[in-house]
Amino acid sequence: MIETLAQKRRPVWLELLKKYGYIPAFFISLLIMDFGLRRAYNWLGSTPLFDTAPILFTIGWSALLTAVAVALPRKIKRVYLSVVIVLNAALSIVHSLLYNIFGNFFSFSDMAFAGNGIKFLEREYIRLSRTVIVCVLISLAALVFMIVHTPKEKYTRHRIIGAALGAAAGIGLIWGAHALVTKDGDEIRWEIGRTAIYEDFTNLKECLNLTGLYHYTARDFFISFDLMSVFSNTLGDDLKELDAYFAAKAPKKSNEMTGIFAGKNLFLIQLESIDDWMLTKEYMPNLYALKEKSLDFQNHYSAVYISAGTFNTEFIANTGLLPGMSGISSRVYTKNHYPNSLPRLFIDEGYTARSYHQSDGSIYNRGNIHLNLGYQSYTSGEDMGVSDIMLDTELMKAYESMTANDRFFNFIITISGHGPYSDSSIVSRLHMEKALEIADTGELSGQNREVFVHAVAHAIETDEFIGQLVKRLESDGLLDNTVLVFYADHYNYYVMNDALIQIIKGVEDKNMSQRTVFFAYSPGIEPRKIDKVTSGLDILPTLANLFGFDVDYRYYMGNDTFDEDEGGYVVFADGSWYDGRLYRKYNDIIDDNYVIMMDEITAQDVKITQKILKTDYFSHRLR
Repeated sequence: MIETLAQKRRPVWLELLKKYGYIPAFFISLLIMDFGLRRAYNWLGSTPLFDTAPILFTIGWSALLTAVAVALPRKIKRVYLSVVIVLNAALSIVHSLLYNIFGNFFSFSDMAFAGNGIKFLEREYIRLSRTVIVCVLISLAALVFMIVHTPKEKYTRHRIIGAALGAAAGIGLIWGAHALVTKDGDEIRWEIGRTAIYEDFTNLKECLNLTGLYHYTARDFFISFDLMSVFSNTLGDDLKELDAYFAAKAPKKSNEMTGIFAGKNLFLIQLESIDDWMLTKEYMPNLYALKEKSLDFQNHYSAVYISAGTFNTEFIANTGLLPGMSGISSRVYTKNHYPNSLPRLFIDEGYTARSYHQSDGSIYNRGNIHLNLGYQSYTSGEDMGVSDIMLDTELMKAYESMTANDRFFNFIITISGHGPYSDSSIVSRLHMEKALEIADTGELSGQNREVFVHAVAHAIETDEFIGQLVKRLESDGLLDNTVLVFYADHYNYYVMNDALIQIIKGVEDKNMSQRTVFFAYSPGIEPRKIDKVTSGLDILPTLANLFGFDVDYRYYMGNDTFDEDEGGYVVFADGSWYDGRLYRKYNDIIDDNYVIMMDEITAQDVKITQKILKTDYFSHRLR
């Protein structure tokens, strides 16, 4: 008799599972994807894995999304379930992929550069968290069940009420979590509080762990596309705030280095992925020899603020401003006015100003952006007639163009330091024999040893270009009246192992790994090693001072390195900063007046430069 009852009940449970099983399956799938992503990278932030805020956000969004599914008719429901699961699965994978390459998560503010990253994406770069993969696969398997068992449901009062209550509960939980993370906004705290993290939404690692996958996506979308401006117009107030900020800055004074390069030509060379540990006498003898006879800024940092690391630094070096980190359209690069950009300073003095890079003008939209910055032309590898764009020595095919006028300024971005670091690279194949001979791999073994040797091979190609350029300038009698300035776009993250980089460089974390090279060479200049901390923001004002340009330095966010009263620090993307003495890690609790002052200064640097871009300030004030 008991067996008979069990047999009768089983079809009822199976029927209920087939009819309504998609509801818990969808809800739980959303929870699993969020948990997997935060579990894999929870160590990056200060928010515990089971903190109330991300749990409320995630449950709230999962409830809201599930309520929408309940309310939809069968055909649309299947599409909706598929889109939500697949989209968030894709986002989880992209977050993991970008973190393992660039050390940061995806943001919609990077969308302008997404296509460029895909063009350079190699198989060797695809490394994902196993936890993320497992959770994504579980969710996709659940999706198959949901699609197969999507029921035909009539619109009943119970169904409508249930969906409405679910949506209301979800919205309530989301609002409650929002209130929770903003409740300490008026409190005085020595560490950077959750309110600041949440409202600024620029420290992506902290934000993802604080808000969870779904609220992170929604808020990042809202901020990245500056949707707040749809409901308010703050242009006038922002312009007044910027006016007051610049008016309060003291005018720059001349110093002993002002104008020492006046009238000379300039090659400004941005070195792709040439890290400081690669620039040795053995690996890069030509560049090393120049560095030893240069103004050598030994404590220089190429902080990366957006995922497009190369473009990040070229924009900073050319404008003295930070790139748009959030809430800013890509049009700021192609349409905004930059009257104090580096190429315009040279053009105003009667120089030609041209830029050269192997990739075509569509990459990072350089063909338009460089012209907007003031360059008279952008010359690609195709324009030069190169045989392979990955070979820096091919840049010499544009030498005649670079030196065509009596007074010239050339901005060159090398490319050979770019990965992949594998046998598939033509750069590695050309120089691997020599790299194996000279690479000091120490105790490295396996994959670490292999990528180290590949990095050396790529550095050799860049160095050969430098050697050929200097030799040609010297033979043409141009070297004595030319300045060669070198800086790296970013630390060598193409090694794909930040732990290895930190061991090689003897530093404790990714921020401090961003110490790179920056030096200026010209025959006859007295070599000098400068210990003061510099960043990419300081390149333009320092060069402007060395060339003696008449420009209002207040409009740069960096400083002339030789100004004893200004600068001397670097601000990192997560809000940390370093001044040569103190490394202020983001969210450390430090009750110290100096630290509080520096926190305010560095936060203001980011805030002001973002408002300059957002308002196109110079179009309103300096046209």
